[in-house]
Amino acid sequence: MIDDKAGIIITINSVFVSLLMSVLYMGSTTNRTNIEVDHFKFLIVSCVLSMTIAVISMLPYHYMGKGANCFIYSMQSITFVVTFKKREYPVNFSLESLKDQLHPDNFFEINRQFIVNIDAIKRVHSYFNGKLKLEIKPSHAEDIIVGKEKASAFKPWMDR
Repeated sequence: MIDDKAGIIITINSVFVSLLMSVLYMGSTTNRTNIEVDHFKFLIVSCVLSMTIAVISMLPYHYMGKGANCFIYSMQSITFVVTFKKREYPVNFSLESLKDQLHPDNFFEINRQFIVNIDAIKRVHSYFNGKLKLEIKPSHAEDIIVGKEKASAFKPWMDR
Protein backbone atom coordinates (compact mmCIF):
# COMPACT_ATOMS: atom_id res chain seq x y z
CA MET A 1 0.00 0.00 0.00
CA ILE A 2 0.94 3.57 -0.21
CA ASP A 3 3.01 4.46 2.83
CA ASP A 4 3.81 7.90 4.23
CA LYS A 5 6.87 8.40 2.02
CA ALA A 6 4.94 7.57 -1.13
CA GLY A 7 2.15 9.92 -0.06
CA ILE A 8 4.65 12.72 0.40
CA ILE A 9 6.19 11.98 -3.00
CA ILE A 10 2.76 12.04 -4.65
CA THR A 11 1.94 15.37 -3.01
CA ILE A 12 5.28 16.94 -3.94
CA ASN A 13 4.93 15.60 -7.46
CA SER A 14 1.45 17.07 -7.85
CA VAL A 15 2.60 20.46 -6.52
CA PHE A 16 5.61 20.39 -8.84
CA VAL A 17 3.39 19.61 -11.85
CA SER A 18 0.97 22.40 -10.96
CA LEU A 19 3.86 24.86 -10.52
CA LEU A 20 5.31 23.81 -13.85
CA MET A 21 1.94 24.21 -15.57
CA SER A 22 1.48 27.63 -13.98
CA VAL A 23 4.92 28.83 -15.02
CA LEU A 24 4.32 27.60 -18.56
CA TYR A 25 0.94 29.34 -18.60
CA MET A 26 2.37 32.60 -17.23
CA GLY A 27 5.32 32.46 -19.59
CA SER A 28 3.08 32.12 -22.62
CA THR A 29 0.65 34.88 -21.63
CA THR A 30 2.96 37.61 -20.29
CA ASN A 31 6.32 39.07 -20.96
CA ARG A 32 8.88 37.99 -18.41
CA THR A 33 9.00 41.25 -16.48
CA ASN A 34 5.26 41.85 -16.10
CA ILE A 35 3.56 39.21 -13.95
CA GLU A 36 0.12 40.25 -12.79
CA VAL A 37 -1.71 39.39 -9.58
CA ASP A 38 -4.13 37.19 -11.55
CA HIS A 39 -1.25 34.94 -12.54
CA PHE A 40 -0.23 34.50 -8.90
CA LYS A 41 -3.84 33.67 -8.07
CA PHE A 42 -3.80 31.08 -10.85
CA LEU A 43 -0.57 29.66 -9.44
CA ILE A 44 -1.96 29.41 -5.91
CA VAL A 45 -5.27 27.95 -7.03
CA SER A 46 -3.55 25.33 -9.19
CA CYS A 47 -1.25 24.33 -6.30
CA VAL A 48 -4.15 24.03 -3.87
CA LEU A 49 -6.22 22.09 -6.40
CA SER A 50 -3.31 19.76 -7.11
CA MET A 51 -2.69 19.10 -3.41
CA THR A 52 -6.42 18.52 -2.85
CA ILE A 53 -6.51 15.96 -5.65
CA ALA A 54 -3.42 14.24 -4.19
CA VAL A 55 -4.97 14.06 -0.71
CA ILE A 56 -8.32 12.82 -2.02
CA SER A 57 -6.57 10.15 -4.07
CA MET A 58 -4.86 8.88 -0.91
CA LEU A 59 -8.02 8.71 1.25
CA PRO A 60 -8.70 5.02 0.54
CA TYR A 61 -5.29 4.22 1.99
CA HIS A 62 -5.92 5.86 5.33
CA TYR A 63 -7.18 2.64 6.90
CA MET A 64 -4.96 0.38 4.84
CA GLY A 65 -1.84 1.18 6.84
CA LYS A 66 0.65 -1.31 8.13
CA GLY A 67 -1.05 -3.84 10.38
CA ALA A 68 -4.43 -2.10 10.28
CA ASN A 69 -6.26 -4.57 8.11
CA CYS A 70 -6.98 -8.13 9.05
CA PHE A 71 -8.10 -9.44 5.69
CA ILE A 72 -9.53 -8.35 2.37
CA TYR A 73 -12.26 -10.20 0.59
CA SER A 74 -14.33 -9.90 -2.54
CA MET A 75 -18.01 -10.71 -2.73
CA GLN A 76 -20.28 -10.12 -5.73
CA SER A 77 -17.62 -7.96 -7.43
CA ILE A 78 -17.23 -5.67 -4.40
CA THR A 79 -13.98 -5.68 -2.43
CA PHE A 80 -14.03 -5.13 1.33
CA VAL A 81 -11.26 -4.45 3.81
CA VAL A 82 -11.85 -5.82 7.31
CA THR A 83 -9.84 -4.33 10.17
CA PHE A 84 -8.82 -6.03 13.40
CA LYS A 85 -11.55 -3.97 15.06
CA LYS A 86 -14.11 -5.81 12.87
CA ARG A 87 -14.89 -2.78 10.73
CA GLU A 88 -15.59 -3.39 7.05
CA TYR A 89 -14.83 -0.84 4.37
CA PRO A 90 -15.79 -1.22 0.71
CA VAL A 91 -12.98 -0.10 -1.58
CA ASN A 92 -12.88 0.83 -5.24
CA PHE A 93 -10.09 -1.59 -6.06
CA SER A 94 -10.13 -5.15 -7.24
CA LEU A 95 -8.61 -7.83 -5.05
CA GLU A 96 -5.94 -8.32 -7.71
CA SER A 97 -4.86 -4.67 -7.71
CA LEU A 98 -4.75 -4.58 -3.90
CA LYS A 99 -2.63 -7.73 -3.85
CA ASP A 100 0.03 -5.94 -5.86
CA GLN A 101 0.08 -3.06 -3.35
CA LEU A 102 0.36 -5.12 -0.17
CA HIS A 103 3.64 -6.28 1.32
CA PRO A 104 4.09 -10.01 0.61
CA ASP A 105 5.67 -10.63 4.02
CA ASN A 106 2.45 -9.54 5.74
CA PHE A 107 -0.28 -10.58 3.30
CA PHE A 108 -1.03 -13.75 1.37
CA GLU A 109 -3.58 -14.27 -1.39
CA ILE A 110 -5.43 -17.31 -0.07
CA ASN A 111 -7.69 -17.68 -3.11
CA ARG A 112 -9.56 -15.47 -5.58
CA GLN A 113 -11.79 -14.16 -2.78
CA PHE A 114 -9.40 -13.61 0.16
CA ILE A 115 -6.14 -11.92 1.05
CA VAL A 116 -5.17 -12.44 4.69
CA ASN A 117 -2.77 -10.67 7.03
CA ILE A 118 -0.38 -13.08 8.73
CA ASP A 119 -1.29 -11.59 12.12
CA ALA A 120 -4.95 -12.48 11.55
CA ILE A 121 -4.35 -16.22 11.25
CA LYS A 122 -5.38 -17.96 14.46
CA ARG A 123 -5.12 -21.60 13.35
CA VAL A 124 -4.49 -23.63 10.23
CA HIS A 125 -6.32 -26.94 9.83
CA SER A 126 -5.70 -29.70 7.31
CA TYR A 127 -8.61 -30.00 4.91
CA PHE A 128 -9.57 -32.39 2.13
CA ASN A 129 -7.17 -33.28 -0.72
CA GLY A 130 -4.19 -31.27 0.53
CA LYS A 131 -6.17 -28.09 1.11
CA LEU A 132 -5.98 -25.99 4.27
CA LYS A 133 -8.74 -24.30 6.25
CA LEU A 134 -7.93 -21.08 8.11
CA GLU A 135 -9.33 -19.80 11.36
CA ILE A 136 -8.85 -16.05 11.53
CA LYS A 137 -9.46 -13.35 14.10
CA PRO A 138 -11.86 -11.65 13.78
CA SER A 139 -13.81 -14.52 12.33
CA HIS A 140 -15.58 -14.45 8.99
CA ALA A 141 -18.88 -16.05 8.01
CA GLU A 142 -17.41 -17.95 5.05
CA ASP A 143 -14.81 -20.70 5.32
CA ILE A 144 -11.40 -19.55 4.19
CA ILE A 145 -9.84 -22.38 2.23
CA VAL A 146 -6.32 -22.45 0.82
CA GLY A 147 -6.32 -24.55 -2.34
CA LYS A 148 -3.91 -27.42 -2.88
CA GLU A 149 -1.81 -25.37 -5.34
CA LYS A 150 -1.51 -22.37 -3.00
CA ALA A 151 -0.96 -24.53 0.11
CA SER A 152 2.56 -25.41 -1.04
CA ALA A 153 3.51 -21.70 -1.03
CA PHE A 154 1.40 -20.86 2.02
CA LYS A 155 3.18 -23.25 4.41
CA PRO A 156 6.68 -21.76 3.93
CA TRP A 157 5.16 -18.26 4.11
CA MET A 158 3.66 -19.07 7.52
CA ASP A 159 6.86 -20.74 8.80
CA ARG A 160 9.23 -17.86 8.11
